[in-house]
This record gives sequence, structure tokens and C-alpha cells, in this order.
Amino acid sequence: MTVTNAFRATLDQIVAAVGDLPAAPAVMSSAMKLTSNTESKIADISKVLSSDQSISAKAMKLANSPFYGRKRQVKTLEEAILVLGFDEVRSIIMAASAQKMFASDDPDGPESKLWRHSFGTAVAARQIARWLGHPDEGEVYVAGLLHDIGKLVLLQNLKDRYMEVVTQVEAETGSFRILEQQALHFNHCDVASMLLSKWSFPSDLVQALTSHHRPPTFRAGTTAPIAHVVSLASDISKHLDVGFADERIDPLFRHPSAIILNLGHEATEELLLETYTIYHSEMSLFESP
Repeated sequence: MTVTNAFRATLDQIVAAVGDLPAAPAVMSSAMKLTSNTESKIADISKVLSSDQSISAKAMKLANSPFYGRKRQVKTLEEAILVLGFDEVRSIIMAASAQKMFASDDPDGPESKLWRHSFGTAVAARQIARWLGHPDEGEVYVAGLLHDIGKLVLLQNLKDRYMEVVTQVEAETGSFRILEQQALHFNHCDVASMLLSKWSFPSDLVQALTSHHRPPTFRAGTTAPIAHVVSLASDISKHLDVGFADERIDPLFRHPSAIILNLGHEATEELLLETYTIYHSEMSLFESP
């Protein structure tokens, strides 16, 4: 079987098992388009924010937080966008939209664990990007946030079968990707690739999201592939102990992506501490009404 035919077979298996994939949340889709366009106007982004009351409230709350050191209160969405900047606004919209997708009444349920891990990965990915001086910090954050979106689709569409995989992972009998392949003949990265392509995400971002288990090689002195950042960020998030009891590399500086990104013991420990602090600070933004 050729590579193309093998990929086609995988797509057919996913469609047969999962059915129709969900449409992108409207506010998420609009935010991706507007904040990626340097000619977008603040009024356009304000309109997107105001279409969702809970997201606009989070933007206002963050803009008025001590972190930004404003001497006077931010009172309008336009002001909030100016204070936060396009990248931060996109991060809020994407995270708030993702939180709704992962929503569950059970704080200890699989969707809630997946949300906390995904948010932790996004925070860690952003911190790594800043540490490295990565030029695409906003895309790195989005990649971290949605790197496991395929697991959510499987949870929502194949609940009973996928919970068997979750149970085995938490019993430390194997990794998600390997156990998924054994049980379903495809994995969450395959599902994510289909979903995000349907959502018209940029192809390079889709590639980064879906290759975080097998990041590409790159030359020293060039921009680090987002997949490597997300791969390490996911392990940092696992060290926060907020998601699934999944396998992780300990100590972090021995993670293959940490080695490739030239992040040693001191750097990875500092990144872990930064992520822990920021995760708990920013998660309070999403836990409040």
C-alpha cells in the first residue's frame, strides 16, 4: 500500500468510526482570521469579543489585572484590546472557546483532565517560546492549547471505547498514541489533522499540532519547529499533575525536545516553575464565571 493509500485508509477509518467532525466554534474561527491579519481594526476584533459575553468579561478582567499595571480602570473592549495586544486577545478567545468545548459537569472526568492538561501545555509552550525568542508566540500557544483536540473528539464520539484507552493509560500500561492505534487503528493526531484541516487552520500549524509526538529535525541556528516546543510543553504540563496520570520524562532536561532546543536542567526547572505559577494564576480567570 502506498503512503497516499495508507493515509486515505486512515481517513476512511476515522470517518467510519467517528462520523461527522464538529464545526469550529464561530468566535474561534473569526478570531484566527482577524488576529492573523495585520490590517484588522480594533473595532473588528471588539465586535468578535462582544459576541460572547463570557469571553469579553475574561478579556476585561485580564486587562485590569495587576500584571498590566494600569493606573486607571479599563472600561471598554477597545481599551482592553489595546492593553492586551492582538496575540493576547487571540489567546483568550482560543482558550475560552476551548474551555467550552472541553466543558464537563465532572471536575475529575476525562474532559476536565484533558482541558487542564491542554491549558497547561499552552501556558508552557508560550513560556518556552518566550525563552527561545520564538517569532510565532501566538501560534505556539494555539498549538499547545489544541494539541490533544483529537482526544476530545474521540471522547465525545467513541466514549465507551475510548474510556478503555484512558483506563489503560492511567494504569500505566502504555501511551495514548500506542493504545489508540491498537484499539482503533488510528490515533488522536490523525483525528486532529482531519478536524483542524476542516476548520481551515493554516497547514503549517496543523502539521505542528499533529507531529508533536514525532517532531521534525532542524538545523541549529534556525527557528525551532513548533512541534518541538509543544512536545516539551506537554511534558511540562504533565509535571503539574493537573491532567491524566500519563507517562512523562523525568527529569525534564532529558526530554528529547529539551535536548534539541538546548534547554538544560536549570532552564527546564525554571520553565516548570514559571508554568506552575502562571497556570494557576490564569486558570483562575477561566474558573470564575
